[in-house]
Amino acid sequence: MPYNAAASISYIGAIYFHFTLNRRLTFKARNGLVLSHAKRYITVAVINYVLMLTVLNATVRIFSLSPLAGLIASVGTTFLTGFLLMKRWVFRHEQ
Repeated sequence: MPYNAAASISYIGAIYFHFTLNRRLTFKARNGLVLSHAKRYITVAVINYVLMLTVLNATVRIFSLSPLAGLIASVGTTFLTGFLLMKRWVFRHEQ
């Protein structure tokens, strides 16, 4: 299976679990803003998806490293952007 397809399938499969666990455990969002959170979350997921593919392809095509190295490199980048956007925008405490 092409590495872009494999990375995409795994990324999509993780979205539901990531949203649910972050909403309930990490950010303790218990209010009724599920739809609002979900819309923002999808936006962040798309941003991180594009960022992940960019880092993955740059690692493979420009630096001639393996796709696994590209995925590992993308984790640090998407972890940082994802966490900051989740904390400050998606699940921010609404007064």
